[in-house]
Amino acid sequence: IQNAFVLAGLISFVLLVFGGFGVIMGAGSGDSKKVDQGKQTITGAVVGLIIVVTSLWIVQIIEKLTGVSLLKPK
Repeated sequence: IQNAFVLAGLISFVLLVFGGFGVIMGAGSGDSKKVDQGKQTITGAVVGLIIVVTSLWIVQIIEKLTGVSLLKPK
């Protein structure tokens, strides 16, 4: 499960980079469609990362309340 969180972080980072390049390239060429597509990519990456981090926090809260280790099985 921990590897999934790391993978989600890496995917978000890559999407942020590609979205940033899309915005820069779109602005440089004057193409508003590319700028909008880059903004959507950045927004999707940020929202996805927020969902992953929130899910991790929820799992940690459940672990504290129940005493059951979900992320690190014994």
